[in-house]
Parts: sequence; C-alpha cells; structure tokens
Amino acid sequence: MDNGDLFTSERLGGESTEFPRINPYRRTRTRLFGPGLSQDQVKLLISSFTDDQMERYETFRRANINKAGVKKLANAVLNQSITNNVAIAIGGFSKVFLGEVIDRALDVQDRMDPPDSLDPYSPRPPLRPEHIREAWRLYKQETGLVPAAHWRRAGGQGDGMMF
Repeated sequence: MDNGDLFTSERLGGESTEFPRINPYRRTRTRLFGPGLSQDQVKLLISSFTDDQMERYETFRRANINKAGVKKLANAVLNQSITNNVAIAIGGFSKVFLGEVIDRALDVQDRMDPPDSLDPYSPRPPLRPEHIREAWRLYKQETGLVPAAHWRRAGGQGDGMMF
C-alpha cells in the first residue's frame, strides 16, 4: 500500500502504527460471502462450484422480493410511505429471512418424511404447509426475536396471527 492508503496513529499522538484507510463508499461484491473474502477468493470459490451449486447460486442471485408488495405491506404496517431504497433494504432482509425459514423447513421435511433413497442427489418432494409451520415455530422458539403479530387487528379483521 502506498502512503495515500494508510494513516498512522502517530498523527493522532500515539505510537507509529499504520492502519489501512477504509473507503465506506466503495462497493464490493464480496459481501454475499462475508467480509473476509477478497475478489480473487470469491472468483475461485465460484469457479469451483459444481453445476448444481452454480444453478442454485444463480437462482439465489436472480430471486427477489416484489418491491411493490413490500412497499404496500410496509405502508400498511407503518401507516406512512417508504422510499424505494427502504423497500429494497426490506426486500433484502426478507430474502435472507425467507432463506432461513425455508432451510429449517427442509430440515423439518427430512425429519418428518425421511427420504426413501440414500442418494443425496435424488429429487425431493415439495415442501408442505406443515413443514413451513413447524419451521416457523422452531424459528420463534430458537431465536425469541419474533414479536407478537397483532398489527392486523387495527382494521378489525382477522385473528391477529401471522400464520
């Protein structure tokens, strides 16, 4: 690194220790894999994917949450309009959340309906509602982060439950 990329604590009145200068405005594509991976490491990781892994990765990258639906739901919950950037952020969080619930639902499916074949690449049956309900119950039990879902009672309709 050149001196333009470093600053020292000596300037701050301390010992002569160099710290890398961080540019918070620089966009990186490595956030999906974590902050510790460089661009080259991500390229190496993606190049080593099998065809099945690459298909799942591409599907994950293409999948998105409907921004108009997110805005409509957020407007109903918050009683105020939100900007497009907030809708994109909520959509991103929702995508990660849904991934966690679906991953748990697949684990529940394996426990409730063990696969007939020992081949890990045999096709799975689709998830059923009871798998998703049990995954949601486990998520609430394990994290304890889900508040009571009574916001639907404001209109006087519904039982106030999310599921």
